[in-house]
Amino acid sequence: MATTNDTSSAKRSARDALMDAAVAVIRQKGFCATSVDDLCKHAGVTKAAFIHHSESKQALGEAAAIREACRASIFGHAETLEADISEAMAQHDVADGWSAKSLALHTQAVIQGAFILAKADGGAAVAAESLDHLKRYVGLLFGK
Repeated sequence: MATTNDTSSAKRSARDALMDAAVAVIRQKGFCATSVDDLCKHAGVTKAAFIHHSESKQALGEAAAIREACRASIFGHAETLEADISEAMAQHDVADGWSAKSLALHTQAVIQGAFILAKADGGAAVAAESLDHLKRYVGLLFGK
């Protein structure tokens, strides 16, 4: 018998497979030419799984496009920071078991999280505090 975590993982996996299928198949065939059957076949899921995870092909396509746009933006910005972080690591002789990439992604996680907190709280003060913490953290990593 599957545990709750196993069930949740399976559901997330099917949704992720459908999201990946939406990106791949829609890019290949175009949105109008892509059928729900095409998406299910590519994802390796049943139509029932499709219906469970998405209300329509339109909704899945929109969710996949938004995910891809967010990924490109967030990971793209992190990539622009990597060279600067690598240079700072070399200048400060930092080799502490972490990478420029991991710090760049952590920076993006804090920034994006700060945006979410600001929207949820209705003001920028909580975001400013989060960014201040990030600044202190980076200073500690580089011995400042």
